[in-house]
Amino acid sequence: MTGKLAQRWHHLKAAVTGSTSFDAMNHEMVRKVFGGGPTHSGKMVTEDSAMGISAAWGCMRVLSETIGTVPWALYRRTEDGNAEKVDDHELSDCLVHSPNAHMTSVELKEAIALNLCQAGNSYCKISRSGPRITALTPVRAPLVQPVLRKDGSVIYKITENGVPVEHSQRDIWHVKGFGNNGLIGLSPLGAARESMGFAMATEEFGAKFFAQGGAPSGIVTVPNFLKDEQRKIARENLQQMMGGLGNAHKFALFEGGLKPEPWADMPLDDMQFLLLRQFSVQEMSRFYRVPPHMVADLARATFSNIEQQSQEFVMYSLMPYFTRIEASASKWLLSVEDRRKYFLRFNFEGLLRADSAARVAFYNGALQNGWMSRNEVRAKENLNKVDGLDDYTVQINMSKIEDLGKQLPATVGGVAPLNEQEQEDGKKSFSGGISVTTGPHFDLNVQPESMAVLTKAITDSARALNTSTMAVAKSTQEAMRKTSEESARLSREASARNESALKESTQTLAEASALAAERNENALKETTQIVIKATLAASERGEAFAQESAQAIVDATVLASDRSEQVLRELARISASPRKAVFDPKTGEPIGSAIAEIAP
Repeated sequence: MTGKLAQRWHHLKAAVTGSTSFDAMNHEMVRKVFGGGPTHSGKMVTEDSAMGISAAWGCMRVLSETIGTVPWALYRRTEDGNAEKVDDHELSDCLVHSPNAHMTSVELKEAIALNLCQAGNSYCKISRSGPRITALTPVRAPLVQPVLRKDGSVIYKITENGVPVEHSQRDIWHVKGFGNNGLIGLSPLGAARESMGFAMATEEFGAKFFAQGGAPSGIVTVPNFLKDEQRKIARENLQQMMGGLGNAHKFALFEGGLKPEPWADMPLDDMQFLLLRQFSVQEMSRFYRVPPHMVADLARATFSNIEQQSQEFVMYSLMPYFTRIEASASKWLLSVEDRRKYFLRFNFEGLLRADSAARVAFYNGALQNGWMSRNEVRAKENLNKVDGLDDYTVQINMSKIEDLGKQLPATVGGVAPLNEQEQEDGKKSFSGGISVTTGPHFDLNVQPESMAVLTKAITDSARALNTSTMAVAKSTQEAMRKTSEESARLSREASARNESALKESTQTLAEASALAAERNENALKETTQIVIKATLAASERGEAFAQESAQAIVDATVLASDRSEQVLRELARISASPRKAVFDPKTGEPIGSAIAEIAP
């Protein structure tokens, strides 16, 4: 029996017997082993075919490459509860520098993440030299089958050259994804099989539609039934004549009674073809919990939420991968003794570098609370170390209460330390101490020595305040006195200036009045002379005009008399002329009389 048949027989036997290994893999494994089961869309979904879906490729790639570029390191727990990065451990060189002979650390992390995205499980073969791990080699998840034995141990059957080879749990580093039995993780491709099949069918439909020139399919009818051979030949001829993009927009010749008829195809707009394609992107993003904008779907991304979505990608999408890989490495790659001292950790803080405001807030909190030094902050920002910045700093208002006596003399207004007599006076004044309540659960007991320090500091501050107040009052009084004197002087000067100006104004007004009176008298004389001259001229002109008017009246009267006499003579002549009767031309009846002839 060949290796491939043996492998299929092994899975078929598991399906029949219902062993634990088959229950863990479920019946989809059998369909996949025997060529894969088609989805309801008719498409076969495997690891390779799923990578042909652009949205699935984008989701798997952004997860794998992001995880691959995040640095990881091995850390040692110190006795004081801190952790320090170590490079001298055998596992550190294998994980950080060279996992195996042909891979880098980035490529190893990418392979682990991609297997988790496809199959929900990642497997690496562990090579050892004695107890020392020398290499980690990834194995494709479909080639590995974990089997739970009756004694509780797990073996891994890896298909090598078509033959399953058993490996112990010590020789396999198994990183499990989201699952329900602890043996294996659930396959994302198996869960998303129908959605991926639908996306593949939609893409294939569009490709074939445009391969036919974008024209809908049709039917060809014949008057008679055809034999099988005739039907086969007709189909081949029609395909050669009309099928394919190369035959688009060409003339077709139908003979032998063939008659083409259109097929009732639904237009792409009615099928909402583009919306279906867009929906596939959302489906893939939902399965892999990747923000759509990270697979080039910016339909609902804005400048106000794009940064928040990126932060959510780190917290809710990448953190589960980081945590699973870290926990699995600690369990399967470290010995029981080393697990108490060492652990693996991803330094994903670099993913927050794009958010400058978050970095500033993070560093401020670290510096103010004393758990990072300024040089450590500079190292996070890839800046060189500076001398004098290795100290840890805290806020002064967070100091311990017993340190107040040490800090106040050096920090409050230059107050000198108390001498023995002052300390004794403070103890007598506050011999019982004082209890300061800062909250419902905190009572700070201040000792008499500290209260003496506080008393002297408060007294000195009050004296300094009194001295400053008196100095301010004296300065204010002096300024007010000077201001009053200056105001009086200015008032006197203004009064003198006003009196002089009044005298000058009165003299100017008198001179102006005299000049105006003189000018009015001269103007009056000139006006009187002009009026007299005008009156004499008018009188002379009026007499001449009266004479001319009388003569004109006489001449008009004589002319009117002559014309009246002529009119009277003409009327007398007309009256003496003979008259004749006038008759109506239609009736012949007399209608009046008229002058027959005017006498000369």
